[in-house]
Amino acid sequence: MGYFLLRFHNYQYISTIIFENMRKIGIDATDWWFDTGFYAGIIGGILNFLLYYLMKRQIL
Repeated sequence: MGYFLLRFHNYQYISTIIFENMRKIGIDATDWWFDTGFYAGIIGGILNFLLYYLMKRQIL
């Protein structure tokens, strides 16, 4: 599980996953604010922090 979470340590990787998932569930990914990747980066950063925190709690 720890190795799986470490794979998500890259912000851009998380942003890409979120971008693809949002497109799959029908959110219009062609909006100008989403094309910049700004919001994807924020969401990715929050998820990255949560995953890192949970991983640290499990190890410790």
